[in-house]
Amino acid sequence: MIYIKLQIGCLLVILYIVVTYVKATLGEKLVRNRYFDALMVTAPWAVIFDGVTSWTVNHQDVVPAFWNDLAHLLFFVFMDLTILVTAMYMYDQTVGFHKNNNKMKLLFCLPEIISLVLTVVGMGQLSYLHGQTTNYSMGFSVYVCYATVILYYGAIFWLVTVRHKFLPKDKLLGTLSFIVICGTILVVQIVFPEVLLTAIFPTILVLGIYVDFENPAIRKLTIHNERMIEGFATLVENRDNNTGGHIKKDKGLCQSDASQNAER
Repeated sequence: MIYIKLQIGCLLVILYIVVTYVKATLGEKLVRNRYFDALMVTAPWAVIFDGVTSWTVNHQDVVPAFWNDLAHLLFFVFMDLTILVTAMYMYDQTVGFHKNNNKMKLLFCLPEIISLVLTVVGMGQLSYLHGQTTNYSMGFSVYVCYATVILYYGAIFWLVTVRHKFLPKDKLLGTLSFIVICGTILVVQIVFPEVLLTAIFPTILVLGIYVDFENPAIRKLTIHNERMIEGFATLVENRDNNTGGHIKKDKGLCQSDASQNAER
């Protein structure tokens, strides 16, 4: 239990967000983002297998080497998938995937495909080291996983900084905050592999996106405000067609980018 307390705490946070989000979106019939749905699937498994590997690597006397290696492989896969889905989500928010633009989606997935192949090939070189407080894994597959996470994290950071004008101003600070926190955790984990903070990384990603973009309560309030503006414009239009038309036009211009992202 001493090796998986952090993972259990992170998993409970993610599961709470998943249950809250699904229940609220189904109850309010809100349109869900496909990439956030995918993130809610990959992130819990990344945390689960992080906890499994934290336990197996410290109990090699009772855990067969095959199962230890398999647990690490699954952890690498789900961690890579988590950062890939996050990068695609942020691209969708800042640039937007065109409905028929499969080439861009393939371009996003190509590094992940290469990473998975290299990870599987390099599993035979995986080694387990004894630290002062815990054991941890190192080897070619670990380096490939780190490289993949760094690559996609760099893409996320670039999208948020370069395309920040396409994010709502009230979400920009929060988005930058959780991305910087994730970057800090990533650096600490790479420099000090024994600390085993990996589970916090996907947890912060899910929590940050949920709070800043996908919170059903905020989305419901936004929809309510839009309906109020639409109703006000209709009321004014009944008395003055020119004024009402201007209100609707201004509302449409201000929300065009957000609506396009939501529909995608």
